[in-house]
Amino acid sequence: MFCQFDWSPTARIYLQAYKLVKEGLEVLWKSNFTDERGITLIAYGYLTENSILQGFPILSPNILQLCEEILIKNPCFLEGLLLSYALRDFKREKCSEENSKTENQVILCIMNLISFVQKAEPNSSPCEDPFEFDKNYSSWLHVLYYHL
Repeated sequence: MFCQFDWSPTARIYLQAYKLVKEGLEVLWKSNFTDERGITLIAYGYLTENSILQGFPILSPNILQLCEEILIKNPCFLEGLLLSYALRDFKREKCSEENSKTENQVILCIMNLISFVQKAEPNSSPCEDPFEFDKNYSSWLHVLYYHL
């Protein structure tokens, strides 16, 4: 759908995000949900456009499980932390008052991600292209601050 509007910057952003998430899912399906590169690609898609995950409603349980497994082995896997945050609503089964109480946890999660990024690359400046998330973690900061 967005291909016909390739002149539009918004359409290009959505298309890029969609392609990243789709490629990440393909990597995960081919590896039977064991290849962390799939998590990385999905995280980059989310960073490109945070609403893109709504287009992939079935992806949550296996991806969250893989994120948790990788994070146990490598707590500095920032892509897994980010995706765990992004998919947090899939863990909840229904909306309730309890869900609204988790907003502080969400803010702390984002602040921790920002802190991890700043510690991982203390004096690094973001890339010229704000969507080159694979170049360095500093390019994530503008998206993370937006979520605060």
